[in-house]
Amino acid sequence: MKDALSRIKEARHRFETSRIALNTSKESFRIEELKYETGAGTITDSLLAQAAWLRTRANMLQALFDFHDAVADYRLALGTIDREFRRIN
Repeated sequence: MKDALSRIKEARHRFETSRIALNTSKESFRIEELKYETGAGTITDSLLAQAAWLRTRANMLQALFDFHDAVADYRLALGTIDREFRRIN
């Protein structure tokens, strides 16, 4: 049970960290788009910023999945969900 709680805490921390990183990468993408639209930047820079934003989003979603997976494991350890529920995974 201690391991499940540790996983919940770690996944929550990764989610919060990645959510902040997502905001930063989205803003970087917005700036690169504006630079490209005004002729001050390149399409390559814009696309690289977009790719970074999408990677960051994927990382955030993975952290969210890991959080919910850890919560399910914790609930399984407590006996509040059926073991069959975890076999769906």
